Amino acid sequence: ISMVSGTVAVSYLSMKDMNATGGAVFTASNTTDLGNNTGWSIGLPASQSLYWRGGTGNWNDPNHWSTSSGGPAGTCVPTPYDNVYFDASSFTANGQSVTINVTAYCNSMSWAGTTNTHALIGTSELHIYGSLTLAASVALTGNYTGQVYFESANSGNTIFSAGKTFSGDIYFNGPGDWTLQDAFNTAVVIRLFNGTLMTNNKNLTCGSFESSGSNIRQLVLGSSTVTVSSYYSAWNIGGSNFALDAGTSTIKFTNTYSSTSMIAGTSDAYYDVIFQDANTGGYIGGGTSFYHNVTFNGAGSISTASGTTFGKVEFKGDGTINYSNYFDSLIFSAGKTYTLDYNAVQTVNSDIRAQGTCGQFITLQSNSPGNKAFISKATGAVTL
Repeated sequence: ISMVSGTVAVSYLSMKDMNATGGAVFTASNTTDLGNNTGWSIGLPASQSLYWRGGTGNWNDPNHWSTSSGGPAGTCVPTPYDNVYFDASSFTANGQSVTINVTAYCNSMSWAGTTNTHALIGTSELHIYGSLTLAASVALTGNYTGQVYFESANSGNTIFSAGKTFSGDIYFNGPGDWTLQDAFNTAVVIRLFNGTLMTNNKNLTCGSFESSGSNIRQLVLGSSTVTVSSYYSAWNIGGSNFALDAGTSTIKFTNTYSSTSMIAGTSDAYYDVIFQDANTGGYIGGGTSFYHNVTFNGAGSISTASGTTFGKVEFKGDGTINYSNYFDSLIFSAGKTYTLDYNAVQTVNSDIRAQGTCGQFITLQSNSPGNKAFISKATGAVTL
């Protein structure tokens, strides 16, 4: 927006990606700064504690917000600087609902004081710039299907989801950090685009997990079990500045529909990875990383960059190994076929196991007939 002289004075805006130019003085008061604004003098709204009141209603109705629990209506709709509360005075009867009918913002949100059962519904986005505390009384699953953005720039944020399952995509998109207080479940995608997510040894369930871009981001898993149910790009790490602290975690892929793909970044160190379904293929690709244990209960394929290191890899179905890799232990199963990349070297440090039977031969072959694939072990005996 360009104006050559004078003053531009605006108020009560939510503003993002706006450049003021031309020489005039641009002032925005009581304005929510959503980032990437230049040329403005922005006065932020005062931070408040806002309480829902009056039972069923829409998020953007001022008559449902008060500055005190059960207090008078008519305050402003929440901004990213306001903490919002739902408590025993928020509803007048059991089964009432709050509809997120517009893009909604708040700092922290808490339902801890609610009684009976009340629903959060709607399809619009919810942006949370602090912590989230749900309660057993919140009917969330299937009622609220909007995308949830966690966008804090601060450390110390927590998420308590009270056993609820989110039905929309989840974004972590601020330079702050978040620590789970209980198991976190979503039926769709978790996208870590900025900041640090710490599972705090709590289990994490999602359709798929994605982290890409160049923002600094970290995933800390501790002893959590991460259950991923999607198939195409079920786990997809790309870009730069991603760090993984896998601890002693287990990433478990449970899809039963089609082959499940796991794309790792570069220099990530995973602990245990399990492709669970015996009738579904599993695929590991991406950059040069480390894996403690990998189990393919169905057909498996390894196609990571050359130099990837594995602890133990067990194929219980057919298998394919591309490029050159390092293994501590490599296990093939009776009656299955294994195809190794020609002119590539599979280096095994400790143990190669391939024990077929006269009725269930194991087939080892190159992926290029007439051209040899290589298995290398420095010392000891290999008996197959």
